[in-house]
Amino acid sequence: MTAATTLTAITFYVLGVLAQVFRKNEEKFSYDKTSFGLMTIGLIGHGFATFLILEGDQGVNISLLSVTNFGSYLVLVFISLMSLRLPVANLMLIGTPVAIIIVLLAAFLPQESAKQISTESPLLFHIFASVAAYVALFMATVQSVLLGLQESKLKTRSGSLGSLVPPLETMERLLIAMLWWGLALLSLSIATGFFFLEDIMAQRVAHHVVITTLSWLTYVIFFVGRIAFNWRGTLVVRWALVAFSLLVLGYAGSKFVLEYLLRI
Repeated sequence: MTAATTLTAITFYVLGVLAQVFRKNEEKFSYDKTSFGLMTIGLIGHGFATFLILEGDQGVNISLLSVTNFGSYLVLVFISLMSLRLPVANLMLIGTPVAIIIVLLAAFLPQESAKQISTESPLLFHIFASVAAYVALFMATVQSVLLGLQESKLKTRSGSLGSLVPPLETMERLLIAMLWWGLALLSLSIATGFFFLEDIMAQRVAHHVVITTLSWLTYVIFFVGRIAFNWRGTLVVRWALVAFSLLVLGYAGSKFVLEYLLRI
């Protein structure tokens, strides 16, 4: 069943990407009914596959691959919803191939020794709050890169991204809103982590907690600087990239070391 839903999702994703690629250049960054319909069917299939990958014999599979796949699925859902109001459908051309690779690995690589958590465990709330925070902040990071490119082109007068993205002011407002939302979710994730994890040292997550807290502090310092000193433009991009890099290092880096190097 997992294989069938995975292959169905991939098939419709590929068809949706091809339909988007072969559209006229001036229309490529917004969906038509065909490409949106194909992507929607792909998302439905991916959603079923993600549920089956997360489902374990003794609870919820929280291996690096299964959780990363869940995050990549949320990214595609967010982009699709954003594309209903903004010309950001082109982001699917980047996100979809990455999601296809991740869901293939998650569906077909053996994960017999993957850690599982009971569906009744309150720790699941912390885990999914964390994933939601990572997704929100990932989207904010992508937005910051687009904002940086847009501002750079305007300063050097080498063209603009006007046909790809909204005006500069709108982009910056969206970025700040995403960062506030992501910071709120990350705060919830850290708070629930301290509440649910009884012995941080015994569970070998101290390094994860420290690096994630540093990421949280980076976001907080940025907002203090924005409010007090009106930080804008390139500074926004730099702080967003540094903070998200720490977040990725704190989660994916620690999971990789524990699962694949130390085999814990």
